[in-house]
Amino acid sequence: MTARRLLVLVQLPLPGLVKTRIAARLGDDNAVQLYDAMVQDQLEAMATAGFPLTLCHSPIAPLDAYRDWLGRDRSFQLQEGDDLGDRMRHAFETAFAKGAEQVVLVGSDLPEITPELLQAAFAALDREEAVLAPSDDGGYTLIGFSRERFQPTAFTDIPWSSPQVLAASLAALERAGQAVHLLPTLPDLDTADDLAALLRRHTSGGPRRTLTLASRLDLDG
Repeated sequence: MTARRLLVLVQLPLPGLVKTRIAARLGDDNAVQLYDAMVQDQLEAMATAGFPLTLCHSPIAPLDAYRDWLGRDRSFQLQEGDDLGDRMRHAFETAFAKGAEQVVLVGSDLPEITPELLQAAFAALDREEAVLAPSDDGGYTLIGFSRERFQPTAFTDIPWSSPQVLAASLAALERAGQAVHLLPTLPDLDTADDLAALLRRHTSGGPRRTLTLASRLDLDG
């Protein structure tokens, strides 16, 4: 059976470091609590999917702080690199060096991720060179490669944190001759408006921790 691994880029939930656009509107305490809820909801969905998981943690805090937060029985890996592209490339290369044959990497503000979407991502890698899930802001929330088709140039000269991220990434993969499977859009939650949209999408079911917190906030203020 193909060795598959999920990677999640995580940041310790500290004021001023996570969900800064939400914090600007709703305050640091709410932003930190929301980020923690998003990560916990996301990890719950990933556990249901059943794929081996590694948490790629930021060097902003010691590993023990992440273990105290997310559990000491989890697999952790240090993020390394000067920018987001370098950190993602390094995460893939490390996972492949440790024996993974297919790797899917996501961020940590995706409480709406589902086991079905993760299963579809890995299934796509049996047929295509790469898989991406667009976000609704011009970027992407998931990217995956198999070992023999990994393309590091997907992370080079990309205008990170801009609406051109997805287009530039697709162009880089096209230049490398790679076929890309696009999954359905997976929203990330960066603003109070994103939270309001989340509540509208889920009148029942959905990521319970994130929804519970969002429902208590004044998102129209």
